[in-house]
Amino acid sequence: MKRHRISKPPAPKPDAPASVEGIRAFGEFIGGVHQEAWQRELNSNQPDWTLLLGLHLRLAELENMESAVQELL
Repeated sequence: MKRHRISKPPAPKPDAPASVEGIRAFGEFIGGVHQEAWQRELNSNQPDWTLLLGLHLRLAELENMESAVQELL
């Protein structure tokens, strides 16, 4: 019985390191998305307080990450 050798797909190339501007832009974008979700949920007829708490914690983490990134750079 002849065995066929299965070839592996090539390894993906590593991504280029993120730039300072890219990190800042992503932080601003994701912060805006979370802020919009916060406002939408808060102003809904029956707010989901668990979701609001989670969004609040994420927004606080994003603020802390911004200052941490400043220290690293």
